[in-house]
Amino acid sequence: MSAAAVEEPHRPEPLTLLEHANQLMEQHPGNRVEIIGGVITVAPPPDAPHGMALTEIMMPLIGAGLHGKESRI
Repeated sequence: MSAAAVEEPHRPEPLTLLEHANQLMEQHPGNRVEIIGGVITVAPPPDAPHGMALTEIMMPLIGAGLHGKESRI
């Protein structure tokens, strides 16, 4: 068994990094698409367990007075 090659449609010039990032944003709504050091990264949106874990870490730090003028949580 063999597989056929998959090719992209012919474009006169390759996509720029920004064009590629914009294309990814359209294909993955809700995800965060960033260009960092010339590399495109796609991160999924935070979910409820993520927020709950951050809250569990944040509460004792705030209780200890570590959120104020000189430090932020």
